[in-house]
Amino acid sequence: MSEEIVRADKSYRRKFFTWHAIFILFGAVVIVWGLPWLEEYLRQANPKTAAGILKGWFIFAFLSIIPIALYMLSLGRKVIKHERIPLPGAKVLIDTRPIVGKKATVRGRVLVGVSLLLVAFGLSGALTTPFILDKITSEEAKITSPAHPLQETALPRNP
Repeated sequence: MSEEIVRADKSYRRKFFTWHAIFILFGAVVIVWGLPWLEEYLRQANPKTAAGILKGWFIFAFLSIIPIALYMLSLGRKVIKHERIPLPGAKVLIDTRPIVGKKATVRGRVLVGVSLLLVAFGLSGALTTPFILDKITSEEAKITSPAHPLQETALPRNP
């Protein structure tokens, strides 16, 4: 292995952490003020409307994984092609000793494999969630009779 070290780009590091701080603050604002508003709105909404909104959010959450996975797929393919991490000409946040050859190729293949699993997970979640929510919220799923106490449970019976 060569003793070459890819030097950190300080301006890139500053931009990277600035943008991450902005996104973290935005997420905190959404959680602190948006989540209570959404919860109250869903409580007051018609159950069918609330279920539809939740279904849309679940689909969005699962599908939002796919662009990240496609970027990982692209990155993994480039790593396999160049047999090097970080890629030639890439900016790094800290001083980095490159990984080259077989080790880099293996890591590139792992990136490709994980990205394909994430795409499959995102698609399967987005496709099955509406079906499951429809099944849970259907008229047939409603409980019509009270449960029998201690019937078919693992709890010990009182003498």
